[in-house]
Amino acid sequence: MSGILQPAQKALLVSDTIHELGELRALIRLVAVKEEDVKEDVEILNTTVRQLEQPFLLVVFGEYNSGKSSLINALLGRKLMDTGPLPNTDKIYRLEYGDHDETSSPYDGLVIMKVQNELLRDIVIVDTPGTNTAIFPEHEKKAFSFVPQADLVLFVMSFDQTLTKTQNEFLDQIRGWGKNVIFVL
Repeated sequence: MSGILQPAQKALLVSDTIHELGELRALIRLVAVKEEDVKEDVEILNTTVRQLEQPFLLVVFGEYNSGKSSLINALLGRKLMDTGPLPNTDKIYRLEYGDHDETSSPYDGLVIMKVQNELLRDIVIVDTPGTNTAIFPEHEKKAFSFVPQADLVLFVMSFDQTLTKTQNEFLDQIRGWGKNVIFVL
C-alpha cells in the first residue's frame, strides 16, 4: 500500500474501516435475539479490527535448507539472514521497519530485527526455523507455533522435491486455520 497511498491516507482508511466495523458490530448485536447467537460474528469483527491495527504479517515457512532465509535476503536486497546447508535459523526472526538497523531478543526463541528497508514499512517478515529435521525437532515446534498469526504464509520448497507427508500435514493444518499460502520454489 505504500506505493498507492500516502501514510496519512492509509491511516484515514484504516481508521474509517475500524469505525465502520464497530458500527457493524453494534448493528449485529442490536438485531440479535440472543447475544450468543452473534458471538462468533462479533469475534470475527474483533479479530479483523485487531489485524487492521497491526502490520501485515508475512511468515516464511518450509523445511530446513529449502531457501527461506535466502528468499528473505533477496526480498530485502541484502544479506541479513544466515544461510547454508545445515539448519541456521533456530529461532523466530521477526524483521520489521526501523530508522536504523537494530537487533533485540525480548525472550528466548524470538529475535526482532529492526531494518531500514522500505518494504518493511507495511510488512513484517518472519523467518521461521526449518521443519522436518530429526536433529532439531524443537525447530519444527517453533516454526509451526508462529503460523497461526500470519496474514500470509510463503511456503518455500526446493524445486527438485515433491511434497513430503509432513509438508502435506502442515499444509492441511495451515488451511484449517484459514491461512492463505503461496508456494515459492
